[in-house]
Amino acid sequence: MEQKGHVEFKVMMCLDELFNKYHVYDPYNRIIPYELRQEEDSLFCRFIPTVGGLYTLKSASEDSENTECWKVTQHITNFSQMVTYDIQSSRVFFLDTPIIPSEANHSYNGIMFDIKAKGPEDIEVLGFEVGGMLGPTKVFASPSAWKDNKKSDPWSLVMSRDILGTQPLNLVPLSIPVVVLAKQKRGFYIHCSVIHDEAIIYQSYNNYEEVTVQDKNIVLFPGQARCGFNPFDNNGRWRFIRGFSGRVIYRAIKKVWSPRYHMKFPTSFRTVVRTLLMLWDRPGCILNVLPKESIFDIIGFMDWDWFESEENLNTSEPTVVLRRTHEFSDYYYY
Repeated sequence: MEQKGHVEFKVMMCLDELFNKYHVYDPYNRIIPYELRQEEDSLFCRFIPTVGGLYTLKSASEDSENTECWKVTQHITNFSQMVTYDIQSSRVFFLDTPIIPSEANHSYNGIMFDIKAKGPEDIEVLGFEVGGMLGPTKVFASPSAWKDNKKSDPWSLVMSRDILGTQPLNLVPLSIPVVVLAKQKRGFYIHCSVIHDEAIIYQSYNNYEEVTVQDKNIVLFPGQARCGFNPFDNNGRWRFIRGFSGRVIYRAIKKVWSPRYHMKFPTSFRTVVRTLLMLWDRPGCILNVLPKESIFDIIGFMDWDWFESEENLNTSEPTVVLRRTHEFSDYYYY
């Protein structure tokens, strides 16, 4: 059964009471995040398939032969991309918030916030670095902005592991990188299931449109913080207008030009493409000796912003002056 990019299978074998004694392996024998959901007397395993092939639920015990397999016939994703990507590009960026965790004014179990891709490039979030006394940690991604949506249904689990340590910045790598399409927002939720209030450090802000941090590719906006051992149940509390503190690790995805997606590129880029094709079509021009496919390959190596002016490249959100910790009166507001 497909649900918002997930697949879900009924578990036929008898599992131990402790669900974490089992792992789900993808076709390349890599452990991926999963969730077990109980419905009356039935148990379902829910996960995001990354490639087509055989997925296996295995016991973590080497002595156990308790195993179940499911066939996923195709790559399933709720966020299909229509533009060709240069997957060999290693354009990895690190974006630090101006208020680092050691200077932030709050900590508890989780922080929910938005990341917007400014465009025209899509971005792929690879992981985060956060401060605090972490433990069993999960990261969820929403198909759109978080929009006060604090129920589990729209969120996909993209990382789940124990992160032990109290470093100023603890690395939280995603098991499934999350693509944010150009000009769009997606919600992210980092949650730590520990029974104390010093897990994940975050910062207060004035309003939900206030910019946490930005660079030329992405911008972060505040969301809400979680005070509760469980990421989504009704027993925990939410604190308003809290933002991420730490570092975002992401990759800018180069869009490769092709005739089909010509109109998705800037006017200056399209002008150069037309000029090159007219030169190629002119007898006596040195480009005329090349096959047309070679011209297309040359254009494909050009970046979208090579011919843009600095003014057109400026896509910054309005800057906001951040108030310091002692100026907030809503410390216990939730």
